[in-house]
Amino acid sequence: MDDFYVLADGVVRFTLGLGKRETMAGDIIRRGDVVGWAPLVEGHTRRIATAYCLTPCEVVAIDGGALTRLMESDAALGYGLMKKLA
Repeated sequence: MDDFYVLADGVVRFTLGLGKRETMAGDIIRRGDVVGWAPLVEGHTRRIATAYCLTPCEVVAIDGGALTRLMESDAALGYGLMKKLA
């Protein structure tokens, strides 16, 4: 659970909740969107969404710890990336 993902192709729907208490989030994620960003935010490692692929999908997995270290070493990069994610 240390990776976050960029959807390279496809369409994904999310539900939010833990265990059997899921609710439709209504979010449809498309190509180029970022999902699973919890590893980039200190103290927010728990994931509470489930992704359902509505079409065949391809994702790019990015090591959250490595990216966090890179963002900490280059403040402009870190600020720019977090601004895009916010």
